[in-house]
Formats: sequence, C-alpha cells, structure tokens
Amino acid sequence: MPISQAPTPPPPPGYRAAPPIPVPAPSPGLRVFLLVMLVVMAAISGLLTLFGFLGVTGGPPDPGTVALFAMFAVLFALSMAAIVGVARRAAWARVVAIVAGVAISLTCLGLVVGVPILIAAARAPNLAVKPPVPGAAESSISDLIQRSDRTVSAGPPDAVPRYFPNQKRTRLATQFGGYVLLLALGLTSLAVISRVIERGLPRTLAYVVVLLSAEILIAWIAASGPTALAVIVSPEAVWWRDQRLHGNVLERRQIASIQRRTFRVQVGRTMSGNWLVDVQGQARFRLSRSTPATELAQALGVEHLEFPHIIASQAELEGLLPGSTDLARQRPLWKYVIPFAVGVAAVVLNQLT
Repeated sequence: MPISQAPTPPPPPGYRAAPPIPVPAPSPGLRVFLLVMLVVMAAISGLLTLFGFLGVTGGPPDPGTVALFAMFAVLFALSMAAIVGVARRAAWARVVAIVAGVAISLTCLGLVVGVPILIAAARAPNLAVKPPVPGAAESSISDLIQRSDRTVSAGPPDAVPRYFPNQKRTRLATQFGGYVLLLALGLTSLAVISRVIERGLPRTLAYVVVLLSAEILIAWIAASGPTALAVIVSPEAVWWRDQRLHGNVLERRQIASIQRRTFRVQVGRTMSGNWLVDVQGQARFRLSRSTPATELAQALGVEHLEFPHIIASQAELEGLLPGSTDLARQRPLWKYVIPFAVGVAAVVLNQLT
C-alpha cells in the first residue's frame, strides 16, 4: 500500500478539561436572612441613637457627643430605609442594603452585622423583583387606576375605582409616615421615662411597657399574615397594600367572598376578623379595622359571610381558612426569645440612663 494511502494514526491520548463545577443558585431564604440582619442593625443603631440623644440633651453640648449622635442617627436611618426597600422589593433595595452594610462595618462591633448584610445583599435573589402571585393580574396600581379612569365616562357607576378606607390613606407616603411617627413616639417615650421617673422598679416597668409595645408592632409588621391597610377596587381587579408596604393585585374573578371568623387565642381570649378569600379557599389578606367589610364586599360583588361559631384555636382556624393565621408569630423566637430580650433591655436601660 502506498504510504500516501495509509490510514492516519489515532492521536496520542491526552487530557480533557474537567466539566465545570455547577455553582448553586442563591437560596431564596437569603432575603429573609437579610431582613433579619437589617432589623438587628436597626435595633443596635436605634438603641445607640437613643443613648446619643440622651447624652446630647442631658448636659452641656459636647462636639464629640453630637458627632456620635449624628453618626448613629445616620446608621439608623440607613437601616430603616434598607428594611423598607427589601421588604417592598424596591428597585433600590440592593444598593441601599449594601450602603447600610458598608456604613455599619465602619464601626468595630458593626463588622459582626455588616459582613453578613453585605454578603446577603450581594447574593440574595429577587430583591427588586416581586414574585408572581397565583391568579394575580399582570397590572400595576397606576395601570389599574388609569384603565378605571378611562371607563368612567362611558361605564356604569361601579367603573369608578373605590378606595378603602379612603384615598388619602391609600398613599404610600402616608402609611410610611405613620410608622416614622410611631418610631419617634417610642424614642420620645423612652427619653421622657429616663428624665421623669427615678431609677428603680417603676422605671424598669415603664421601659418594659414601651419596649413590649414596640415588639408587638414589629411582630405584626414582620411576622404576621398580610393585613390590608389600603384597598382599591376597580372593574377588573382589587389592589391592596399590606402592613409590610407590599402592593398586590388580584383579578376580581378570582375572589370568592369575604369571611368573618371568630377564634380563641392565648388565655382563652376571643378575637374576630374579616378575610378576603379567593376561589381556592385561600385567605389572601385580612381587612384592617378601619375597612368596612360589608361595603367592600358590595364593591367587589361578593358575599360577606359571617360564621358565628367560635373556633377553638388558631391552628383550627388555619385548617378551615388557610393563610389566615399568624403562624410565624407562634414560633419560639417571637413567643419567648424576643420577650425575654425585652426584659433584659429594660433592665439595662434602667441601669444606663
């Protein structure tokens, strides 16, 4: 055989590149972890801001004390802004969270909180994207209102968007301002207690009352099921903003009824509430006390069902109406750990102020 027709010898054995190692996707729980760390940062910076305020107002002005107070106030403001942004999945949430992590990391103790914040803020998915809600209309509140406004002149009276409890309280700035006022009221109460009541058991008990009130409000915001602070009804959908300042939209054809349930909580106490229920039997949100359930049901064109039977427990209520119970508030963190921390903080404040 001529050498030109000889078969080509096989190539010598070589080494193939190893397949790339798959990088695991970020855990969805990083957003919750980021919120927890931001709350810790807010608690620390808020407490230091209070001490700085007491130092500034308690004696002759000192430039160092004023500078520390201003620094802690800025850290507290950044942490609150980051909490609101991450909770609402705002477009600026990641940037503000990273800025808050960098700012708190500039302090020695803050590194313990700042580094986890930076890592979680950089890796957490969906910080600025709202996950789709089953059965929700792909519509923003502005589009919802604009479509409703365009049908007012030609449509029936129910084409006009209805606001519950009223249009003014529907605004985000009004609701966020209410939280800021409550925060200012709490800090003012602590300052007044430190000046008016002498050190001892009465002052400690006063601190406990204020701190427990703050804990109840924070638990309602962070761990409770959604409560609609504002509701807008249009011909196509219903929109609501909950206590975490989330905006949600649900098509009206997905709404089944509004149900009123009465149930027992701790120590045999009885409570009642109204929930908007979808066609799958899921409670989507609880109505605030200022929202008239009967009028909202009429605006939605659904029944307002009242169940006179008293449900024995929140667990039974959850079985009858999924999504209605504050399951997160039943965990040991909110039932035991945080109340114990409140007591310790009251004793510490009594000794330091």
